[in-house]
Amino acid sequence: MTRNRFGIPLLFAVAASAAGCTLFNPPAPTPQPPSEPEPMPAEPLMPSDADEVARLLNYYRQLQTMAEKELEQERQRQSAAIVDERCDPARLQLGLVLLRASELNLRLDIPENLLKPCLIEPTLVNTSGQNLAHLLQSQLRVASGYQLRVRAVTQEAELLRKENLELKRQLDGLKAIERSLQDRRRRQTEEPNGTSR
Repeated sequence: MTRNRFGIPLLFAVAASAAGCTLFNPPAPTPQPPSEPEPMPAEPLMPSDADEVARLLNYYRQLQTMAEKELEQERQRQSAAIVDERCDPARLQLGLVLLRASELNLRLDIPENLLKPCLIEPTLVNTSGQNLAHLLQSQLRVASGYQLRVRAVTQEAELLRKENLELKRQLDGLKAIERSLQDRRRRQTEEPNGTSR
């Protein structure tokens, strides 16, 4: 009897203790699956940060101090450094050389698709390098259009000059004929007087 009397309360105490642990210790949170890391952007074919743009703008300032012969040498150097179908600094530098040459009215051919690789490169979308390429492309198109108009005006002026030279030649010929006729009439007028004497 004594064993039963203490056994039942002890059983209730153990059960209560176990229930208390369940009530006051909530279950551990279910672990969440680890999130996938964001893909790293592909390495661009040319530096696209502000430092690179600043370097290119400083390069343009250096071009402004060059004479025409030096600009032509720089054009040849940058043209040789370009990698086919890649957007690299040499391509943008060549664009800057051609832009500077156009400011000096130098007749340098501007390739229409020079900056195309920089404009369509997916890794450069909305980067400083591509924004500079768009600006440079716009300026080169303006310069190219201006050069075409200058050439057209120059050709027209040359044509007019040749026409004027031809007209002057014809006019000089007419004047020579007129002088010849006047001399002949004068001689014809003087001959009878000489004969009467």
